[in-house]
Amino acid sequence: MLFAFLTGLILVYMVLASQFNSFRQPLFVMISQPLAVIGGTLESG
Repeated sequence: MLFAFLTGLILVYMVLASQFNSFRQPLFVMISQPLAVIGGTLESG
C-alpha cells in the first residue's frame, strides 16, 4: 500500500512538473493541498 501511495505521488509530481516546466512549483502545489484541507477543517469546526 505504501508503494502504491509513493508511486502515485511521484507520478503526480512528474505530471505537474511537465505542466509547469519547473521542479519547485509542483512541490509548492503538492504541499499546499494538505495544508488547505487542514485549515478548512479547523475553520469549519
